[in-house]
Amino acid sequence: MNRIRKEKRNEHGFTLIEMLIVVAIIGVFLSLALPVYKDTVVNAQNQSCELNKRMLKVAMETYYLSNGNIYPATGKEIDELLAKHYLEERPRCSGKGAYTFTVSTDGKSVDVSCTVHHAP
Repeated sequence: MNRIRKEKRNEHGFTLIEMLIVVAIIGVFLSLALPVYKDTVVNAQNQSCELNKRMLKVAMETYYLSNGNIYPATGKEIDELLAKHYLEERPRCSGKGAYTFTVSTDGKSVDVSCTVHHAP
């Protein structure tokens, strides 16, 4: 019976040093993982925005071909594409940017860009 009591008395929880070591190791793992996570999120936002720009360009070109080689009125492009069902819903940039449209000087092509993800 005394032997059981001695064994139980010798059982202790983790020491403060052991806990600090575990916290330090977790901190090292987080410091390595967070930059990778952040880069992954930024890359996903860029890809999402790029897909939206491509979708908008296709919708604009389809509108152009279906409406006598005329693009929607400047400033109302997305509203017009939604009204005529060239888009099902308003595309949103994951970086909170706005989409802008630039029609070429000859009026035969259009570029779509984002105010956050600047590349057309």
